[in-house]
Amino acid sequence: MTDFSPSPRIREIRKAISHPVVDSDGHILELLPLVHEIAQELSDLHSADAMMEPLCRRSARVRSASVDDRRSSGIWRGSWWGAPAENTIDRATTTLPRLFHRRLDQFGIDFEFVFPTLGLLVFLIEDEDIRRLMARSFNTYYARMFNEVLDRVEPAAVIPMHTPEEAVAELRHAVEVLGLRTVVMTGVVPRRVKGGGVPGATWVDTVAYGSDYDYDTVWAECERLRVVPTFHGTGMGWGARSSPVNYVYNHLGNFSAANEACCRAIVLGGAAQRFPKLSWSFLEGGVSWAMQLQADLIGHFEKRNQESILQYDPRRVEWPLMSKFYTQYRSEGMPATEDVFASWTPYLSDPDDGRPLLDDFADSGLDTTADIARLFQRFYFGCEPDDRLVPMAFDGRFNCGGIKSKPMFASDIGHWDVPDACQVLPELWDTCTRLDVDEGDFESLTFANVVDCVTRVNPKFFDRTVIGAPARRVSAEEGQKFGVSDGEDRPWR
Repeated sequence: MTDFSPSPRIREIRKAISHPVVDSDGHILELLPLVHEIAQELSDLHSADAMMEPLCRRSARVRSASVDDRRSSGIWRGSWWGAPAENTIDRATTTLPRLFHRRLDQFGIDFEFVFPTLGLLVFLIEDEDIRRLMARSFNTYYARMFNEVLDRVEPAAVIPMHTPEEAVAELRHAVEVLGLRTVVMTGVVPRRVKGGGVPGATWVDTVAYGSDYDYDTVWAECERLRVVPTFHGTGMGWGARSSPVNYVYNHLGNFSAANEACCRAIVLGGAAQRFPKLSWSFLEGGVSWAMQLQADLIGHFEKRNQESILQYDPRRVEWPLMSKFYTQYRSEGMPATEDVFASWTPYLSDPDDGRPLLDDFADSGLDTTADIARLFQRFYFGCEPDDRLVPMAFDGRFNCGGIKSKPMFASDIGHWDVPDACQVLPELWDTCTRLDVDEGDFESLTFANVVDCVTRVNPKFFDRTVIGAPARRVSAEEGQKFGVSDGEDRPWR
């Protein structure tokens, strides 16, 4: 009989804290034969087989192509050997929801959000029919496989984002038909460049700003259905992250890049301002990129808001004074007459260049830098146990206005960066202890922030889970209004 008891180390950590531990981002490894059967139920054998082709054969195509062919075709090296293998019980855990549920105490985790692995390939599928069938098949799989373990394990539905129409359709089906309550999206959609130019050239649509489509219908549907827009896009294949041979080269920093692009669009496009009831969650990339983005946004707003930008209008130059300086300080070789100013409009100083779009923040709905700081209090960031920059999120010296950022413990159980799922909590504890994260901030990281993120949108989300009572206490502290649970609270310890 396998022993699923927690180790003495995990018992020691759990004894030292007085709150539940919630993992905001574990992963499952889907059983493709069952997904294939579901696809046949939803369509037909031919369509189901077509759906399986990119899931099963892409890596073989990459291996068989020469480096030159990969480079000329824009084929970048993606993940390989990315799931547990030698640690066989972890491989089984990521595949079997009941085993995942059974081992949570062994991991020292009370509640687990699980996200797709193979299902995330939906975001890269160009063919609309295959993409929609793939999303519907995977989501049906998640709803069926996890139905028995919802008191402690919450699966996420994958939402295709190539058009708002298909995103809204899958949101409604996932939530209203399948009963799923968590969703994962991409905020970065690769699109083919229209017209001539380089065959196969793409551009990155960040959906919330500058898109060919209006995604406000998607955010409105998330608000209506009470689900958090959660982003898990990839920046692999962009620019310098497009090596045809080296996955690590492409992987480094890619999630941060994708999250930053998505978040930047949400802010500058005004989506977060137009939908104030929503939280926004960004997974896998850590929190340091968000702190830099917030600081950069504030810095740019201070110098380039609609009023401040006017000080750089070339028509405000005092030309007589410029002529005086020119005459007094011109270098040898410069024309002797100051008329050079009248005949040459330098780059960056064309009086008509900024018109009519003088205000780069016009679409954001932001009026002050304080608005930016408040906005980031509705943004939440998945951080892995070995992330040594997490303590910066709690340090007022590195946060605008001294307001702490909102990182969330995100183990990434099920993927290659977790050699042993029993070590994610000890690794996180050791990282935070070594870097002087105090008890209150550790609670925010491992419990309060993820609860706050979800219950801002759906106050009753945790009512029927094992952490219902402590989750309500966190929500009450955040000033949220909660309904009374329809079910009896289960003890979380």
